[in-house]
Amino acid sequence: MKLDPKAFGIACALVWGLATALIYLGNRFIGCATPWVHLLNSVYFGARATIKGSALATVWALVDGFLGGYILATIYNLSAKE
Repeated sequence: MKLDPKAFGIACALVWGLATALIYLGNRFIGCATPWVHLLNSVYFGARATIKGSALATVWALVDGFLGGYILATIYNLSAKE
């Protein structure tokens, strides 16, 4: 069975974007997930523990999730038996 790379990329983008947004919201309003915020700040350009920075990190995560999912589905399709 083959995967649709575009659909899989969109699914991965939504999951990773939502997870990133929740990490930043949790840090902003509850004060948890500080190590994860520091990690994401070091990975995504312009990401900070502010509203603007967390929105930018979420956009980067959406792009990152889509590209990662698309590439993963394409590699899977190349190796899958028909």
